[in-house]
Amino acid sequence: MVADDEAVDRVRELSDLTEIVSEYITLKRKGSNLMGLCPFHEERTPSFSVSPDRQLFYCFGCQAGGDVFTFVMMIEGLSFPEALRHLADRAGVQLPGEGPSSPEVSRAQRAREYLLGVAEFAATHFEENLSHEAGSGAREYLESRGVQPELWERYRLGYARAGWSSLADSLKRKGLNLRAAEVLGLVKRAEAGHYFDLLRDRLVFPISDVRGRVIAFGGRALDAEGPKYLNSPENPIFSKGDVWYGLDVARDAIRRRDRVVIVEGYMDVLACAGQDWREAVAAMGTAVTPNQARTLSRYTRNALAAFDADEAGARAALQSFRSFAGSGVDLRVVRLPAGEDPADVLAREEGAPAFQRAIEGAVDFFEFAWDRAKAAVDLSRARGKSDAVAAMAEVVAAEEDPVVRSDQIRRIAEDVRVPEEAVRTGLRKAFRSLARDRRTEDTSGAEERPDRDVDEDVGTGQVRAERVLIAAMLRGSEYLRRGREFLEVKDFQSRLYRTLAEQILEGEETDPHRLARALIAEAGDAEKAELARLIMEDDVPEREERMFEDCSILLKRRAAERKLEELQRDMGEIQRRGETIPVELLREQAALLTQLKGSGESWRSSRGQRE
Repeated sequence: MVADDEAVDRVRELSDLTEIVSEYITLKRKGSNLMGLCPFHEERTPSFSVSPDRQLFYCFGCQAGGDVFTFVMMIEGLSFPEALRHLADRAGVQLPGEGPSSPEVSRAQRAREYLLGVAEFAATHFEENLSHEAGSGAREYLESRGVQPELWERYRLGYARAGWSSLADSLKRKGLNLRAAEVLGLVKRAEAGHYFDLLRDRLVFPISDVRGRVIAFGGRALDAEGPKYLNSPENPIFSKGDVWYGLDVARDAIRRRDRVVIVEGYMDVLACAGQDWREAVAAMGTAVTPNQARTLSRYTRNALAAFDADEAGARAALQSFRSFAGSGVDLRVVRLPAGEDPADVLAREEGAPAFQRAIEGAVDFFEFAWDRAKAAVDLSRARGKSDAVAAMAEVVAAEEDPVVRSDQIRRIAEDVRVPEEAVRTGLRKAFRSLARDRRTEDTSGAEERPDRDVDEDVGTGQVRAERVLIAAMLRGSEYLRRGREFLEVKDFQSRLYRTLAEQILEGEETDPHRLARALIAEAGDAEKAELARLIMEDDVPEREERMFEDCSILLKRRAAERKLEELQRDMGEIQRRGETIPVELLREQAALLTQLKGSGESWRSSRGQRE
């Protein structure tokens, strides 16, 4: 789905941020803004602020901030197109390409909504069965595994009756299309033409998307016959590589605790949640996919993989590492006792403390992979050392931090007792054989990145002054006018504020509110949060006008000092060459010295003059 700027603006205009935020948290009036407990981190004192006038939010605790799209993306874990579609549906806005001129899209949407309705009906049917007398065996099984009734309701657990057509008959009585249920993998048509249930005498785990809509099912056998688990096939509303079991329940806990615990199975999720690890989720397969990794990155940057302690679990950890590489999520591995999964550990007496120790002892993926690589070879032999080094190529190549990468190489060299250069050579050879999308030819990482942040060379006084000026220009039209008269983009040295200054000083919009909205609409995540803070933070004192003047003069004075230093370097180089310094350079130097010796009043009187 691609929407033009006009459609995005229309959706933004019709989506009241205060109303939407109020669906998630309680807001109370404080001055011109509204305050509440932040939904993105744990806190006892409200630090989450919403500006109804500016349609912006900012949390002074965790520094999350932005507009209505940012909020929906963060709270629901959606991409921008998904958030746009969500808000457009809410506001009744028809996005381009989705009107009457696109019947294919309309039919697909109607079919999708119908499937969601059938899935919801089936989930309710299974839930009712679990509470019925027929579900006693399923309830006994859950109780034997320590899964309490509170979790049955939270995760909408259910029971599929042992009969051949319990669900099919219920669907028929409701007048729902059995062909749709067949697409969902719930029923199957026999040769004689009638439909029968595919899930029979099974504990049922509904699988939901991040918005809590049921899209698939997993069924665990309660007897020894048939496969242990039956899962829904992929269909128009379910792709197992895009979904996490339990994420709709866990996402708030993931945000608050700023971590996610990844397990393999449904029962592992329930066991964790029952012991207050509510941030647990399970992949729909054995390993994590890149799409699943991207989904989690919207909620946290910290992932703990608590897979089964066997070879399959180790392979799942490796594949998960590949999927998380480049996502910005730091993956650590929880080491469990051999042959056990989280549910096994937590079922033991003293299981919760044991699992907590395992969580606290989680190791970074490099250490996990390196221990496995060493255990698989004979390090007393040269070939074993070479194989161990080669086995680490993928892990080292994925590390973007040159300091961390260098430390990894040092660690490998020390353990196999060979020079670091030999390890680098071995890794480079292994890199070429990997044929990765991102091939690393130099594992030292010594080269300087071209986008080095200039902020590291900027004094705190300069940055503070730049911040005051940007905030003032986005709050008052008079400050915006005066800033455009007196200031220049080159006066700003902080990378972020220089970018904002360029857009503000060189733009044509004269209304600060409209200018702020335009900047936020085009900004990246970090810039959106900073813009929201600048606009909403009520920290400009009553002497705001004098502060604006003082900060403007500070930037001009610092710019003149930088210019003088540059000029003096040039003049020194000319003298070293034995040449005569041009008169115009001497005049420029004298003018800068005079300017720097002047009072604040002389700088104020020079407003509007350009160098």
